[in-house]
Amino acid sequence: MNKEEYLQKLEQHLKKYLSKEEIKDILMDYNEYFEDGRRQNKSDIEISAKLGDPEVIASQFTEEIKEEMRKKHNDDIEKIKETTSSVINNIKEKAESIGKNKNVEKIDKHYENKSILSSIMDLLFKFIKCVVFLMICFFALGFLFTLLGAIASGIVVCIVGGVLGLVFSLSMIGFITVFAIIAGVFGSIFIFCLGILLVMLFIVIVKCSIEYFVKGFNLFFRNKGGVLNA
Repeated sequence: MNKEEYLQKLEQHLKKYLSKEEIKDILMDYNEYFEDGRRQNKSDIEISAKLGDPEVIASQFTEEIKEEMRKKHNDDIEKIKETTSSVINNIKEKAESIGKNKNVEKIDKHYENKSILSSIMDLLFKFIKCVVFLMICFFALGFLFTLLGAIASGIVVCIVGGVLGLVFSLSMIGFITVFAIIAGVFGSIFIFCLGILLVMLFIVIVKCSIEYFVKGFNLFFRNKGGVLNA
Protein backbone atom coordinates (compact mmCIF):
# COMPACT_ATOMS: atom_id res chain seq x y z
CA MET A 1 0.00 0.00 0.00
CA ASN A 2 1.18 3.59 -0.63
CA LYS A 3 2.03 6.15 2.05
CA GLU A 4 -1.43 7.77 2.17
CA GLU A 5 -3.23 4.46 2.58
CA TYR A 6 -0.76 3.28 5.21
CA LEU A 7 -1.01 6.47 7.26
CA GLN A 8 -4.80 6.49 6.94
CA LYS A 9 -5.13 2.92 8.27
CA LEU A 10 -2.67 3.65 11.04
CA GLU A 11 -4.69 6.71 12.03
CA GLN A 12 -7.95 4.71 12.05
CA HIS A 13 -6.52 2.11 14.44
CA LEU A 14 -4.93 4.73 16.68
CA LYS A 15 -8.19 6.68 17.04
CA LYS A 16 -9.62 3.91 19.23
CA TYR A 17 -7.18 4.54 22.06
CA LEU A 18 -5.10 7.73 21.61
CA SER A 19 -5.76 11.45 21.57
CA LYS A 20 -5.44 13.65 18.46
CA GLU A 21 -2.15 15.14 19.58
CA GLU A 22 -0.62 11.72 20.21
CA ILE A 23 -1.86 10.46 16.83
CA LYS A 24 -0.47 13.56 15.12
CA ASP A 25 3.00 12.98 16.57
CA ILE A 26 2.99 9.31 15.56
CA LEU A 27 1.81 10.06 12.00
CA MET A 28 4.55 12.68 11.62
CA ASP A 29 7.18 10.12 12.59
CA TYR A 30 5.87 7.54 10.11
CA ASN A 31 5.59 10.19 7.41
CA GLU A 32 9.32 10.83 7.93
CA TYR A 33 9.95 7.09 7.55
CA PHE A 34 8.28 7.17 4.12
CA GLU A 35 10.16 10.29 3.08
CA ASP A 36 13.49 8.76 4.10
CA GLY A 37 12.64 5.61 2.16
CA ARG A 38 11.70 7.56 -0.92
CA ARG A 39 14.99 9.43 -0.77
CA GLN A 40 16.64 6.01 -0.81
CA ASN A 41 14.69 5.18 -4.01
CA LYS A 42 12.40 2.71 -2.21
CA SER A 43 8.79 2.29 -3.20
CA ASP A 44 5.92 2.88 -0.78
CA ILE A 45 5.10 -0.83 -0.87
CA GLU A 46 8.62 -1.71 0.23
CA ILE A 47 8.55 0.89 2.99
CA SER A 48 5.12 -0.14 4.28
CA ALA A 49 6.15 -3.82 4.24
CA LYS A 50 9.27 -2.99 6.26
CA LEU A 51 7.31 -0.91 8.78
CA GLY A 52 4.73 -3.67 9.35
CA ASP A 53 0.96 -3.95 9.68
CA PRO A 54 -0.64 -0.64 10.84
CA GLU A 55 -3.01 -2.52 13.17
CA VAL A 56 -0.12 -4.28 14.91
CA ILE A 57 1.78 -1.01 15.25
CA ALA A 58 -1.31 0.69 16.71
CA SER A 59 -1.77 -2.13 19.26
CA GLN A 60 1.89 -1.83 20.29
CA PHE A 61 1.53 1.89 20.91
CA THR A 62 -1.67 1.23 22.84
CA GLU A 63 -0.03 -1.38 25.09
CA GLU A 64 2.91 0.93 25.79
CA ILE A 65 0.60 3.79 26.73
CA LYS A 66 -1.57 1.53 28.89
CA GLU A 67 1.51 0.23 30.70
CA GLU A 68 2.74 3.76 31.34
CA MET A 69 -0.69 4.77 32.65
CA ARG A 70 -0.82 1.66 34.86
CA LYS A 71 2.59 2.42 36.36
CA LYS A 72 1.63 6.02 36.92
CA HIS A 73 -1.63 4.96 38.57
CA ASN A 74 0.17 2.52 40.87
CA ASP A 75 2.75 5.13 41.77
CA ASP A 76 -0.01 7.62 42.60
CA ILE A 77 -1.77 5.03 44.80
CA GLU A 78 1.46 4.23 46.66
CA LYS A 79 2.08 7.92 47.28
CA ILE A 80 -1.46 8.35 48.58
CA LYS A 81 -1.05 5.32 50.88
CA GLU A 82 2.26 6.61 52.22
CA THR A 83 0.83 10.07 52.82
CA THR A 84 -2.29 8.70 54.51
CA SER A 85 -0.28 6.33 56.69
CA SER A 86 2.04 9.14 57.74
CA VAL A 87 -0.87 11.40 58.65
CA ILE A 88 -2.61 8.65 60.64
CA ASN A 89 0.58 7.82 62.54
CA ASN A 90 1.11 11.48 63.39
CA ILE A 91 -2.48 11.76 64.64
CA LYS A 92 -2.11 8.61 66.74
CA GLU A 93 1.15 9.82 68.28
CA LYS A 94 -0.36 13.19 69.16
CA ALA A 95 -3.52 11.60 70.56
CA GLU A 96 -1.52 9.14 72.62
CA SER A 97 0.77 11.86 73.97
CA ILE A 98 -2.20 14.09 74.90
CA GLY A 99 -4.53 11.48 76.41
CA LYS A 100 -2.03 9.01 77.81
CA ASN A 101 -1.91 10.37 81.34
CA LYS A 102 -5.68 10.80 81.56
CA ASN A 103 -6.51 7.42 80.08
CA VAL A 104 -4.13 5.45 82.30
CA GLU A 105 -6.04 6.38 85.43
CA LYS A 106 -9.40 5.68 83.79
CA ILE A 107 -8.26 2.31 82.49
CA ASP A 108 -6.86 1.25 85.88
CA LYS A 109 -10.08 2.21 87.62
CA HIS A 110 -12.16 0.43 84.98
CA TYR A 111 -10.23 -2.81 85.32
CA GLU A 112 -10.30 -2.58 89.11
CA ASN A 113 -14.12 -2.31 89.10
CA LYS A 114 -14.33 -5.08 86.53
CA SER A 115 -12.12 -7.34 88.67
CA ILE A 116 -14.32 -6.82 91.74
CA LEU A 117 -17.49 -7.52 89.77
CA SER A 118 -15.90 -10.60 88.20
CA SER A 119 -14.94 -11.95 91.64
CA ILE A 120 -18.49 -11.47 92.94
CA MET A 121 -19.95 -13.21 89.89
CA ASP A 122 -17.51 -16.12 90.27
CA LEU A 123 -18.48 -16.62 93.91
CA LEU A 124 -22.17 -16.49 93.05
CA PHE A 125 -21.66 -18.96 90.21
CA LYS A 126 -19.77 -21.33 92.52
CA PHE A 127 -22.54 -21.18 95.11
CA ILE A 128 -25.25 -21.92 92.52
CA LYS A 129 -23.26 -24.86 91.15
CA CYS A 130 -22.79 -26.32 94.63
CA VAL A 131 -26.52 -26.00 95.41
CA VAL A 132 -27.53 -27.60 92.10
CA PHE A 133 -25.08 -30.45 92.56
CA LEU A 134 -26.25 -31.14 96.13
CA MET A 135 -29.92 -31.15 95.04
CA ILE A 136 -29.16 -33.59 92.22
CA CYS A 137 -27.18 -35.80 94.60
CA PHE A 138 -30.02 -35.74 97.17
CA PHE A 139 -32.69 -36.91 94.74
CA ALA A 140 -30.37 -39.34 92.96
CA LEU A 141 -29.17 -40.95 96.19
CA GLY A 142 -32.75 -41.22 97.48
CA PHE A 143 -33.82 -43.05 94.35
CA LEU A 144 -30.64 -45.15 94.34
CA PHE A 145 -30.97 -46.27 97.97
CA THR A 146 -34.63 -47.12 97.42
CA LEU A 147 -33.77 -49.21 94.38
CA LEU A 148 -30.84 -50.93 96.09
CA GLY A 149 -32.96 -51.62 99.16
CA ALA A 150 -35.61 -53.31 97.05
CA ILE A 151 -32.97 -55.36 95.21
CA ALA A 152 -31.30 -56.33 98.52
CA SER A 153 -34.63 -57.48 99.90
CA GLY A 154 -35.20 -59.54 96.76
CA ILE A 155 -31.72 -61.06 97.11
CA VAL A 156 -32.36 -62.10 100.69
CA VAL A 157 -35.76 -63.53 99.84
CA CYS A 158 -34.52 -65.42 96.77
CA ILE A 159 -31.35 -66.87 98.35
CA VAL A 160 -32.92 -67.76 101.67
CA GLY A 161 -36.07 -69.03 99.98
CA GLY A 162 -34.03 -71.07 97.49
CA VAL A 163 -31.90 -72.63 100.22
CA LEU A 164 -34.87 -73.36 102.47
CA GLY A 165 -36.88 -74.71 99.54
CA LEU A 166 -34.01 -76.98 98.54
CA VAL A 167 -33.59 -78.24 102.14
CA PHE A 168 -37.32 -78.73 102.53
CA SER A 169 -37.59 -80.60 99.21
CA LEU A 170 -34.72 -82.93 100.11
CA SER A 171 -36.12 -83.53 103.61
CA MET A 172 -39.43 -84.68 102.13
CA ILE A 173 -37.88 -87.65 100.34
CA GLY A 174 -39.98 -90.68 101.19
CA PHE A 175 -43.01 -88.64 102.11
CA ILE A 176 -43.99 -87.17 98.71
CA THR A 177 -43.64 -88.28 95.14
CA VAL A 178 -40.34 -88.08 93.26
CA PHE A 179 -41.83 -85.66 90.72
CA ALA A 180 -42.83 -83.24 93.49
CA ILE A 181 -39.36 -83.46 95.02
CA ILE A 182 -37.67 -82.79 91.65
CA ALA A 183 -40.01 -79.87 90.99
CA GLY A 184 -39.25 -78.47 94.42
CA VAL A 185 -35.49 -78.86 93.92
CA PHE A 186 -35.49 -77.18 90.50
CA GLY A 187 -37.80 -74.44 91.77
CA SER A 188 -35.46 -73.80 94.69
CA ILE A 189 -32.44 -73.73 92.38
CA PHE A 190 -34.22 -71.28 90.09
CA ILE A 191 -35.06 -68.97 92.98
CA PHE A 192 -31.48 -69.24 94.27
CA CYS A 193 -30.10 -68.37 90.79
CA LEU A 194 -32.49 -65.45 90.62
CA GLY A 195 -31.02 -64.25 93.88
CA ILE A 196 -27.50 -64.53 92.37
CA LEU A 197 -28.63 -62.47 89.37
CA LEU A 198 -30.02 -59.84 91.71
CA VAL A 199 -26.64 -59.75 93.49
CA MET A 200 -24.91 -59.13 90.15
CA LEU A 201 -27.49 -56.45 89.31
CA PHE A 202 -26.85 -54.84 92.70
CA ILE A 203 -23.10 -54.73 92.02
CA VAL A 204 -23.56 -53.29 88.52
CA ILE A 205 -25.88 -50.56 89.81
CA VAL A 206 -23.45 -49.61 92.58
CA LYS A 207 -20.51 -49.52 90.14
CA CYS A 208 -22.41 -47.42 87.58
CA SER A 209 -23.65 -45.08 90.30
CA ILE A 210 -20.09 -44.45 91.50
CA GLU A 211 -18.89 -43.80 87.92
CA TYR A 212 -21.71 -41.36 87.19
CA PHE A 213 -21.17 -39.61 90.51
CA VAL A 214 -17.49 -39.09 89.65
CA LYS A 215 -18.39 -37.85 86.15
CA GLY A 216 -20.97 -35.46 87.58
CA PHE A 217 -18.48 -34.19 90.13
CA ASN A 218 -15.89 -33.56 87.41
CA LEU A 219 -18.51 -31.89 85.21
CA PHE A 220 -19.55 -29.48 87.94
CA PHE A 221 -16.28 -28.80 89.74
CA ARG A 222 -13.24 -29.80 87.69
CA ASN A 223 -14.06 -28.44 84.22
CA LYS A 224 -12.52 -25.23 82.90
CA GLY A 225 -13.77 -22.31 84.94
CA GLY A 226 -15.32 -24.67 87.56
CA VAL A 227 -15.27 -24.29 91.32
CA LEU A 228 -11.99 -26.11 91.97
CA ASN A 229 -10.14 -24.61 89.02
CA ALA A 230 -11.48 -21.09 89.32
